[in-house]
Amino acid sequence: MIGVPDEASALPHLAEADVWIGFCSEDVLRAGTKLRWIQLPSAGAESCQGQPLLRERGIIVSNMRALHGAPIAETAIGMMMSFARGLHVYRVQQEAGQWDHALDDVAAIFGAGMFEVRGKVALVVGLGGTGTEIARRANGLGMRVIATRNSRREGPDFVEYVGLAPEARDLAARADVVFNAVPLTPATRGMFDAAFFGAMKPTAYFINVGRGATVVTDDLETALRGGVIAGAGLDVTDPEPLPPDHAFWRMPNVLLMPHVSWTSDDRPARGAREGPAAPMSWSTGDPGGEEHVRRMAADELPQNFDRFFRGSGAAAAAAGAGLGLPIARWIADAHGADIEVDGTPGRGTTVTAGFQHAGSAP
Repeated sequence: MIGVPDEASALPHLAEADVWIGFCSEDVLRAGTKLRWIQLPSAGAESCQGQPLLRERGIIVSNMRALHGAPIAETAIGMMMSFARGLHVYRVQQEAGQWDHALDDVAAIFGAGMFEVRGKVALVVGLGGTGTEIARRANGLGMRVIATRNSRREGPDFVEYVGLAPEARDLAARADVVFNAVPLTPATRGMFDAAFFGAMKPTAYFINVGRGATVVTDDLETALRGGVIAGAGLDVTDPEPLPPDHAFWRMPNVLLMPHVSWTSDDRPARGAREGPAAPMSWSTGDPGGEEHVRRMAADELPQNFDRFFRGSGAAAAAAGAGLGLPIARWIADAHGADIEVDGTPGRGTTVTAGFQHAGSAP
C-alpha cells in the first residue's frame, strides 16, 4: 500500500490499480485503466455521477453511507434545538449586550418563538444512514418521526411511518421540522423548491444536512423572507462556498455552517472501529442510475472482497487524509492479512499480503 498526499500523486500508481479508495474524477478514471472498484471515503457519491467510464467498464462504486451519520445527525438536532430554545436569538443579544426576556416579541423577525420538541412531528427526507441517525435522536427527544426513502417502506421501530420519495411534499404539511438527508442524484436535484416550502407549516423549520443542490436556493430565500417557513439550518448550500454577499449570511432566521457537520473527534477511530460493520451503498456504473444501487450488508463484505482480492494479487490505490488507512485495514482484516506500516519519510508506505494500496498514511 503506497500512501500519497493527494490525487495527483496517486495518478502514476493507478495504471496498475484494481481498486481506488478516494473520489471519482476524470483523471482517476483515465489513469486507472484496470480499475474494478472505487471505494468512496464519504457518504456523498456525486463525484462519480455523470462519469461515462464507470458504466462502460462496469466499475463498482461503494460509499461509506453510515460512517458520518452520528456527527451529522447531532448537528441537525443541534440546529433544531437552537431554533426551539431561541439560542439563535440570544446569541445575537449576547453580542449586543442586550438582556431581553421577551422572545415572543421578536418572533416575527427570528421565527416562531421558543417551543418544546416533545410531541412535535419530525419529517426525515432520506431515511438512509444519516437519516436513520437523525430519526433515532428525534425519537429519543419525544418527537413523532415520519420519513421517506427511495427504495422501500420498511423502517426502524422509532419511525412511525415510512413513505416513498414522491410522498415527501404531502408529509411536509404534517411536519414541525423537516430534515433533508437525501443524497444528490438527478431525481433529488432541486426537489426542495417553492412548492415544497409552500406545503410546510409557516411555523416549521427546514434543516439541510444532505446536499446543497437538492434545494432551489432562491426559492428557500423567498420562503424565509416571506414567512412561508419559520427558519432554516444549513450545513450545505448551493453554491458552496456561499458568496459573502449572499442574503443567508445576514438573515436572522438562518443558521449557517460551512459543510462541516461530519467532523468529529472520533472520526479516525470510528473509521477503524465501525468500518467493517458500516453498511455501504454500491452500484455498477453511474451511482445516479438508481436501478443499479443496492445495499451491501456487513455479512456480504467478505464475499465481495473475494471477487477482487482472493488469489488475484490485486493492486489498490487510495489518497486523502483520514480514512484511507482504516479502510485498508478493513479490507485486509476481511482476509486475515497483516498490514505492515513502512515509515518511509514522506511516503507513508503500507504493505499488505496479497495486494498493494496507495492510501493515506497515519
